[in-house]
Amino acid sequence: MPWVHARRRDKDGDPDYMDCSKCKARAEQKPTMGCGWIPASERREFRRPSAWPEPVVGTCPGYLVQLPQVLETARLYAWRKDGALEQGLCGWPMTPLFRDCCDVLAGAIGEVEAHMLRRT
Repeated sequence: MPWVHARRRDKDGDPDYMDCSKCKARAEQKPTMGCGWIPASERREFRRPSAWPEPVVGTCPGYLVQLPQVLETARLYAWRKDGALEQGLCGWPMTPLFRDCCDVLAGAIGEVEAHMLRRT
């Protein structure tokens, strides 16, 4: 998620970047782009743009950042960052999975910030 948002900023804040509903890929291109909307058996390796420093993933990041669990993690991370995680959980228990997801997101955000600092 942090890399997608960083690339959106690089593209002058283009909100359509990696937005599945505005994907310009032709149907025959989508299997090589790791489109999450087609069956996994039809997908081939996702070829990331060479400017991306993160590892190759099997599914298009535009699809991944729209998954409910990714959005929920981002929401919980924001609450945690503000010191109000208990409020953000709305009475649900803090599970090890929630904690791990927030930690992974925090690490990815740190990687993006470090990359941006090296570029300037």
